[in-house]
Amino acid sequence: MRNLPSLVVFATVVNKGGFTNAAEELLCSKASVSRHINSLEERIGFKILHRTTRSVTLTPQGEELFSCCQRIINSMDEANVLIDGIITEPRGELRVAAPLAFTLLETRECIARFLVKYPKVLVDLEITDRKLNLAQEGVDIAFCLGHAYDASYSSVLVNSFSMVICGSSEYLERAGVPSSIEELLLHDCIIEQSGGVPEPWRIGPDRVVNVNGRKLRSNSGRVAREAALAGLGLAYLPSYLVGADIAAGKLCSVLSDFVDVTLPLFALYSTHHRTARVKAFISFLRDDLSSRPAI
Repeated sequence: MRNLPSLVVFATVVNKGGFTNAAEELLCSKASVSRHINSLEERIGFKILHRTTRSVTLTPQGEELFSCCQRIINSMDEANVLIDGIITEPRGELRVAAPLAFTLLETRECIARFLVKYPKVLVDLEITDRKLNLAQEGVDIAFCLGHAYDASYSSVLVNSFSMVICGSSEYLERAGVPSSIEELLLHDCIIEQSGGVPEPWRIGPDRVVNVNGRKLRSNSGRVAREAALAGLGLAYLPSYLVGADIAAGKLCSVLSDFVDVTLPLFALYSTHHRTARVKAFISFLRDDLSSRPAI
């Protein structure tokens, strides 16, 4: 048992990718982490980590030891989950991750409503567009726009948003209102791109249109919206970005009868680590949000 603290530190260094990140996770100094690793290596008689100024990697002996340590960590996590499950009242820290677009959605208001209902819970909300490993990064709930990216997670459909082709009245007066999908090829279209590669407009399950992007290409939906408002061309955007503009007459929806695509919003969680606070949050989402109509 005397080696247990050092084994936990060792596993955390590996999982977090370095001494600094491990120190932040364990709420201790980097020097303390180093002492634990050095002490462990002295006791077992061999190096378990290759250390450079830029990276930390496992030695062959370290790989073997880490697999044992990971089983210990998993058992400790399971014990903590069991304890949390026994405590029926939701309390403690709930780690939530959400994409940047989440800040534009009405769904974000659910966090405050949840905390009003469960005042003993602390929500740690991280806004990130990274694809996350929930278990490895200690995340309880991850919101995901688009189809859930890992089938190993359970998911709740929180909402869905229709996709809209739209442009300003000034642009449509100048270029004309398209009456068919084929006419999109004659228009200036504001294209979203990923990794520098323009993405075609998927307007249906089996229909894709390779529109032109003569005026603007961007990896930001908000930039595309601003460009459409400025009259630079047609944009293809989710309703949560342009719904209010259309309602206010700033943008006009076109070809709505031809578009059959929605963008779902899921909440992902692991069924293996369902604490009382996770269960409460999932139940709250179902009751508070999933019954709302699509926008």
